[in-house]
Amino acid sequence: GQYIAEALKQCKNLKSLLLSFGDTDLSDNGVISIFEAIPSLLRLNAIDLNFHETVLSDSVESCLSDVMALRPSLIKLQLKYFSCKLFSNMNAEMILHGLQSRTNLTQLLLCFQSTTIDDECLASLATGINGLTLLSQFSIDLSSCSSISDRGCSKILEAISNIVTNSSLRLIFPHCTGITNEIMDCLHRVIRSRNVIKEFEIDLAYTFITDDGILDLSKMIRNLSQCEAFSLNLHHTEIIDRSIVEVADSLSGLTFLTKLTLILSECVGLSSTAYRRISRLLQDMPRITHFHLSIRKNSHFESRLINRFMFERNFTHFLIEK
Repeated sequence: GQYIAEALKQCKNLKSLLLSFGDTDLSDNGVISIFEAIPSLLRLNAIDLNFHETVLSDSVESCLSDVMALRPSLIKLQLKYFSCKLFSNMNAEMILHGLQSRTNLTQLLLCFQSTTIDDECLASLATGINGLTLLSQFSIDLSSCSSISDRGCSKILEAISNIVTNSSLRLIFPHCTGITNEIMDCLHRVIRSRNVIKEFEIDLAYTFITDDGILDLSKMIRNLSQCEAFSLNLHHTEIIDRSIVEVADSLSGLTFLTKLTLILSECVGLSSTAYRRISRLLQDMPRITHFHLSIRKNSHFESRLINRFMFERNFTHFLIEK
C-alpha cells in the first residue's frame, strides 16, 4: 500500500483513477495509505473504486469519505461493491457524508451487486444523492440484492426526481425479489415532465413485475420526448402481449430514438402478436440504427418479421438473440 501511495503522488497530471480491491493482502493501513495519497492529485476529476468480496473497516470507509470530500475537482464518481456480505448502514452513512460534500458531481455510478445492502442503507444514500443538483448521469445497480424492496428503491427514485439536469438514467434491479409493481408509482414521478432524459435503461429481470406494472411503465415512456437510447430488460417476467404492444406504441412517439434494446427472453406469456408489433415499430421508426432484441427460449418468434430490416436499413448494430 505504501509503495502504491508513493507512486500515486508522483502522478501529478493524473485525471482519472481506477482502483480495485479484492483477493489482496493489503491491510487497512495499506488501503488508507493509498486513499490518503489521492488528495495530492490536483487534476484528478474521475474516481472508479471497485471492492470485490471485501470487508471494509470503519476507518477505511471514513478515509474514503474524506477523499470524496477533499477533491474539489471531482465530477465523476463510481463506487462498485461486489459480493460484499457485511455491507451495513454504517458503510452507507460514510458514503452519504462524502456525497454531501460533492455537490459539483455530474456523473454518479453506484453498484451493489450481491451485497447485503438494505432499505435503510438506500434511504441514507438517497439523502446524499438529493443534494447533487448538477448530476447529468446516474446509475444504480442492485442486482441480486435480496434485502431491498420497493420502499428502499423509492427513496432513491424520489431523490433523483429532484435533479432536473439528469439526462442519463440507469436502474438495474434484476433478481431483486422485493421489487413489485408498486415501484412504478415512484418511477412515474421521476419520468413525469423529465424531458431532458436522453438515455433510459431499466432492468427488471427475475422481479415480480407483472403485466400491469409494464402497462404503467408504457404510459410513462411517452414523457421521454427527448430520449435517444432506450433499454428494457424483462427477462423471465410474467408479462403478456398486451404490455409489449403498449410499450411499442409509446416508443413509436419518441421521434429522437436511435438506439433500442428489448430483452424478452424466457417470457413465456408472449406470442407472435408482440413480435409483429415490434416489427411495425422498426418500420415506423427509420431513425433507429442500433437494435438489440433477445427472445431466447421463446418458440413464438418468427424471425422473418424482423430480419428483413437488417438488409433494408443501414444499421450500425443489429442483433437478435434466440
